[in-house]
Amino acid sequence: MASVIDTTKTLAVNHTTWTVMDVARKYRPDNSGRLRRPRSQRNFAPGWRKPTRQSDLIDSIFHNYPLGNAILNKLYDDPDDTDAWYDIYDGRHRIETIWRFVNNEFKYKGLLYRDLS
Repeated sequence: MASVIDTTKTLAVNHTTWTVMDVARKYRPDNSGRLRRPRSQRNFAPGWRKPTRQSDLIDSIFHNYPLGNAILNKLYDDPDDTDAWYDIYDGRHRIETIWRFVNNEFKYKGLLYRDLS
């Protein structure tokens, strides 16, 4: 039986490092930012609504622990990435938690983002 997988297709993988503030600036929960949730993306998982889960992520960032990669699909080519739009295929909960913290929607160790030095 012949394979139904087209082995001639290629996949371009680009590794880009963004700061926490890059992520916070590009994401908007209403999908008006440059990082967007495609329609196929599930709702915010109940486990991520727990304050401890979100605080654990922020704690990892403050301690400079590695976070899991996000998988994004660049919607069109923009050489310097200043105007590029991306669909989020993995990492939505981490991205949204970062945005929520930077926008003072929850506290980390009793402090909002705006209260930090």
